[in-house]
Amino acid sequence: MKKQNFQNNRKKDFKSAAAKSTIAATSAIQKENFWQKFNNSKQMQIIFIALVTFILYANTLPLKYTLDDRLVITDNKFTKQGIHGLKKILFSDSFVGFYGENKNLLPGGRYRPLAQMTFAIEYQIFGSLNPFFSHLGNLICFALICILIFILLNELNKPPPNTVWYLSLTFITTLLYVAHPIHTEAVSNTKGRDELLCMLFSLITILLVLKYLDTKKISYLIIYSFCFFLALMSKETAITFLVVIPLTIYFFKNHNLKKIFISILPLLLATLAYGIIRYKALGFILNSGAIEKELLNNPYVDAATGDKYATIFYTMALYFKLLIFPHPLTHDYYPRQIPIIGWTDFRAIISLLIFVFLAYYALKGLKKKNLISYWILFYAITFSIVSNLFLNIGAFMNERFVFIPSLGFCFALSYFLIIGIKKYFKVQDMANKITLTLIIILFTGYSVKTITRNPVWKDDFTLFTTDVKPSSNSAKCTVSAGGMLIERSEKIKDSLEKRDMLYLAQKYLKKGTELHPTYIAGWVLYGNAYLYLDKYDEAYICYGNCININPSHTDGITNMLTLGQNSLTKKRFYIAYKAYKRLLTLNPDKFEYCTGMAQVFENIDKADSAIFIMNHYVSKNPGDYKGYNRLGQIWGQRKNNIDMSLLYLNKAIKLKPDEASILENMGVAYGIKGMYKESLESLQKALKYKPDDPMIYQNMSNSYGQLKMFAKAEECRRMAAKLTQEQKNKK
Repeated sequence: MKKQNFQNNRKKDFKSAAAKSTIAATSAIQKENFWQKFNNSKQMQIIFIALVTFILYANTLPLKYTLDDRLVITDNKFTKQGIHGLKKILFSDSFVGFYGENKNLLPGGRYRPLAQMTFAIEYQIFGSLNPFFSHLGNLICFALICILIFILLNELNKPPPNTVWYLSLTFITTLLYVAHPIHTEAVSNTKGRDELLCMLFSLITILLVLKYLDTKKISYLIIYSFCFFLALMSKETAITFLVVIPLTIYFFKNHNLKKIFISILPLLLATLAYGIIRYKALGFILNSGAIEKELLNNPYVDAATGDKYATIFYTMALYFKLLIFPHPLTHDYYPRQIPIIGWTDFRAIISLLIFVFLAYYALKGLKKKNLISYWILFYAITFSIVSNLFLNIGAFMNERFVFIPSLGFCFALSYFLIIGIKKYFKVQDMANKITLTLIIILFTGYSVKTITRNPVWKDDFTLFTTDVKPSSNSAKCTVSAGGMLIERSEKIKDSLEKRDMLYLAQKYLKKGTELHPTYIAGWVLYGNAYLYLDKYDEAYICYGNCININPSHTDGITNMLTLGQNSLTKKRFYIAYKAYKRLLTLNPDKFEYCTGMAQVFENIDKADSAIFIMNHYVSKNPGDYKGYNRLGQIWGQRKNNIDMSLLYLNKAIKLKPDEASILENMGVAYGIKGMYKESLESLQKALKYKPDDPMIYQNMSNSYGQLKMFAKAEECRRMAAKLTQEQKNKK
């Protein structure tokens, strides 16, 4: 019996083991079938690429508008007109809708209407500007770009038979491009859509040109001409593809020069159409002829020619460094983040040698149609227009400028990993393992950096206060960080926390103005930090520096006036005196400056000096009632001379019969003189123009009381109390 049970149990175990073995085998076959299917299916690989793109950039969707978004989106009146603003966008510099005029900030202008038009359409559809949809639009654009890169690379480089997907040059190049953190600026910043659309339509153009050459279908020719026009309308850097496209045909297709020229001719016509529209919008094609002397718009303004080009080559090498090791990243490379160096500096020499070698290698492989030669030339051509070698781009460098050129780097890197490593290992299995390990490390590192970098673009405060650390020598970034801290401090109730934030702002602003001593925006904000810290002497120096740099600069003048007004309120009369004295040197006949200085003299018991100032004002502005009204107040309040007060007040009322403040002052003057009926008559007239002023009712109550009209006096007193309480409640 036991033996039988034992045999039965063995049979059951055998069946169970067999079943498990069958399931495992089936599972292995299914896995093998899946990866084999994935390996052979370009569609599945495309879906995978799109999925990875969305995973890496999904955390951009909650971000807000930031940085230059205000110039072309949030504060641009053309964008906020929706479809009604499209024509103005099409025929204007990109910043006109923000400034209200063409400031011509850079010699080349800023004409990139297509991206701005998409934001206007977003505004029209959603009824307002919504950063979620703007970021979603950027993410979709980037996903499409990555898909097109994969398709284009497959068209240019057919993978050898039996190539596994994770060792495919095309797939790995695309994957590294998707993950590379240097692209975060173009994708995470909504204004980066100009870069995205430029590359999107440029890639479509290349693919359709190749299709046209293979099929000779006119429809392809028409479509790619229009796509190239859209690429140019997105950003002028697309013009470099007039060289890239024939170079691509030469390297990857066997067509004679005649066919190449025929395929390029429509692109030239599209460029001509773009040039005509651009000229109509800006008044020039490439250069307005303006010479920018502001350091932040021309980092080489004070550099000798030799030093300029030494620094440019050094900067070009810094791009390589970021492509290889993308840390730290920042949005700001403005002066003095990168130092001006000369040809005696080893950094300039090494940089030059790198590019001489690359140029030699690329040209040497041109005849043999070497793959790496093509991608070096692709990088060089697409980068040339933003390199500062030929055109002033207004900054030393920006990470978004290599959004297109970086494709050449990603291909070269993938080529080294997949092809290059195999040349150094005889055992191919070992080479494949090393290659796969390096790819995983690179992809993981790039992905982590991309995901962690994206949230920095959350808003201006986060961006500036984060990037001020890697961009500690940038005048613009340090000043921007200081400005953001001042703005944030206004929302903080805790006095100690507010004070600490203002001190940190002061630290950054001090650094910014040291880096760029004539940076007016820096001095204005520096003065504001001192003002909020109640350090009025230091604020005066900062605002004074603004006026020294540019005596007509609105912010410097306005803030000096604010300092004078605040000093009067805080009874810091010496600072108020200095502030108004400085303002009077700019415009001795301006009412706000004269009356402010008069207030200073009144408060230090120098009424005669106050009268002298206001007499000067009315002598220069005899038709301005405000001067006479102010003189009437001073004579009555400070000199107790009611007759002189009424003399000037009567002059004022003749110039402005419906001015409540004059009528109120006359009512008070008549009341002091004992002319209560005349007082009530003036106050009642004032009440017509200022019916909610409690002081008018209070003065009327006093006059009614003096006339023994106690019921009227009580009625006015109650009305004065009621209006006073209502005003307190509103506050």
